[in-house]
Amino acid sequence: MDKAPQVRLHSTSHYFLEGLNDIGVEYLFSNFGTDHAPLIEEMARWKKDGRRYPKVLNCPHENTAMHMAAGFAMATGRGQAVMVHVDAGTANSAMAMHNARRGRLPLVLMAGKAPYTVRGELPGSRDNYVHFIQEPFDQSGIVRPYAKWEWTLPSGVMTKETLRRAHTVAHSDPMGPVYLMLPRETLTQTWDSRRSATARCPPAPPMPPPSRRSRTSCCRRGTP
Repeated sequence: MDKAPQVRLHSTSHYFLEGLNDIGVEYLFSNFGTDHAPLIEEMARWKKDGRRYPKVLNCPHENTAMHMAAGFAMATGRGQAVMVHVDAGTANSAMAMHNARRGRLPLVLMAGKAPYTVRGELPGSRDNYVHFIQEPFDQSGIVRPYAKWEWTLPSGVMTKETLRRAHTVAHSDPMGPVYLMLPRETLTQTWDSRRSATARCPPAPPMPPPSRRSRTSCCRRGTP
């Protein structure tokens, strides 16, 4: 008699941390909020188990976090991730998004999104008044003029594929920042590991550091 398949359930946040590792993100420049509770819980679980995930650098302001990521990309050629809080953190990141786009610097800006359930219908539902007042008509519209690509993570099964796509678009020529929104209900979903979509393309190669770039290549990308 065949054995029943073993089901291994993990949250979207678990696959999110795995996905960051897969694309080679080393640092997560962050200004956390209530929308990131599932991620913070998963980080604590991984830390307890001795598992590695990108080093979290808590930044006092989103503008600082964004420019630290931009500076790292400029110095090393490796785009990193920035995590901010819903619409307020996105707004505080807008000027740095402008600078990263004009400077052709790869980075992945990620923001939480106000929960969409209001009465506890799903894990991660609204549980604070701020979840009702931090839901603008078009959150991504705050930075859309400066983003090469923007999306809202619809389901945990697409977590790794989404991160790979974001990373690849950010590093494709001409390089620049991308924007991803993460609803809290989505981050708390649990999925069987066999259903989690795994990206099949290799990580995007880093851009050469400034010392190795020829003036010709810089001019071709529109920078002086």
